[in-house]
Amino acid sequence: MAITEKQQRFIEDIAKHVQKYARAYGILVHSPIIAQAILESGWGESKLASKYHNYFGMKCGTTWTGKSVNMETKEEYTPGTLTTIKDNFRVYDSMEEGVKGYFEFIQKPRYKNLKGVTDAKKYLQLIKADGYATASNYVESTYQLITQYELTEYDVEGGTNMKINIIKQTGTHGLYSTGRGKDKYLVYHYTAGVTSKKGSARATASWFANPKAGGTADFIVDDEEIVQYNPDPEKYSCWAVGGSAYGNKGGKLHGVATNHNCISIEICSTNKTGRVTNPNDDNWYFTDAALANAAKLGRYLMEVYGIPASRVIRHYDVTGKLCPGIKGWNLENGSDDKKWQTFKAQLSAEAEDNTPAPAPAPAPSGATKVNYAYKVTVSDLNIRKGPGTNYDSAGYTGKGVFTIVAEKGGWGKLKSGAGWISLNSKYGHKVSSGSTAPAAAPSKLKWTVTISDLRIRKGPGTNYDWTGAYTGKGTFTIVEQKNGWGRLKSGAGWISLNTAYGHKA
Repeated sequence: MAITEKQQRFIEDIAKHVQKYARAYGILVHSPIIAQAILESGWGESKLASKYHNYFGMKCGTTWTGKSVNMETKEEYTPGTLTTIKDNFRVYDSMEEGVKGYFEFIQKPRYKNLKGVTDAKKYLQLIKADGYATASNYVESTYQLITQYELTEYDVEGGTNMKINIIKQTGTHGLYSTGRGKDKYLVYHYTAGVTSKKGSARATASWFANPKAGGTADFIVDDEEIVQYNPDPEKYSCWAVGGSAYGNKGGKLHGVATNHNCISIEICSTNKTGRVTNPNDDNWYFTDAALANAAKLGRYLMEVYGIPASRVIRHYDVTGKLCPGIKGWNLENGSDDKKWQTFKAQLSAEAEDNTPAPAPAPAPSGATKVNYAYKVTVSDLNIRKGPGTNYDSAGYTGKGVFTIVAEKGGWGKLKSGAGWISLNSKYGHKVSSGSTAPAAAPSKLKWTVTISDLRIRKGPGTNYDWTGAYTGKGTFTIVEQKNGWGRLKSGAGWISLNTAYGHKA
């Protein structure tokens, strides 16, 4: 039976909260918990779930001091025989609180064996043996949901493996406490401040807390620090992208992206004059360090909240306001937005990230050698370092046709060496069974690099180590191309052929 849109939404909503809290409680696998929520709550439609936000059938026991409700339930004390009883069940105020409550519930000593478990079926076997459920077929029924709905794709830590230091300097001014929707967009702004040195982000957060401040943002970055102002972006909305449309070339998402479905990042700007001048004049710019922090935070938030690159936007895209009011970041006053496009490319698989990537791991044993073309039909399919979501992400494919040279467990190894992709039919389909993807572009060309710090890597992708060298600006001879990367004639390594960084000479 095909999954409905409503069921998919329930899975994603539950998964988001599971991924947020699991690791903090020592739980390393997510799919069995999502499956438990489906089974116990009837896809969130049981009265206990829909009205009382208890998605896991958790009873009060003797230690619960919160709200409760008395309801009927069926227990299988004797195999094959259901007994109807009445008991007191825990009550929560929201789905997030209900999911968090699950993790608090399994902190009881009898469930300590669940910590560190990475296998979904073992987790279910242990929690059943620990006394969580009485149904004799509990493990089989729950595990069937995992396989049927491919829930193992959520067995990833939602960004918690990324090393990022966020300084919390939160406030309450400039936040909506009601109406928060699901996060759909990540929005970049500029502070219109004149410096981005260390302390600038904290100073901006201090200003946001001032009752005179007319706008706020969830996060602020400067040259050295990342600061969080909104104490809980899933609960509160900032005053960030509201207001009327300006009626210029921007504002395409006015009324679509709102304060209630966006997460906003303010980048501390710099002005050559040391004072505030007109937007889009020649004095405004972002330092490389501030942009690096903005990109790092952006990638982290995209992973945590499941925001694809297609929904990373500017304040300018919402209302048309010149924000960022820096040449190259909007389309007003004769400006192009090439600097914005270059920055946004850093959030994709082709980006030259700020830390050397590890060398690709060897292919796992048991993989079957194949050779066929596979068409990816989504724009943000994860490339992973091994055949499964338990492996780290190495970037995204984008739409296109790729050659698969090995298969294992529903995953395919890319011929480029970039990593593995899911072969789930939701994301693509086989083009042919015995041919490779279309041939690469002619093997030799002249390529002009337009930025000064394009990294040279040991292979065609950001999953390969950085050699420690940059190209600098100039024209180079490319003697081989693979999936948007070019091998330098000099033998120094490979560079990205993304047009955000250069063009054909």
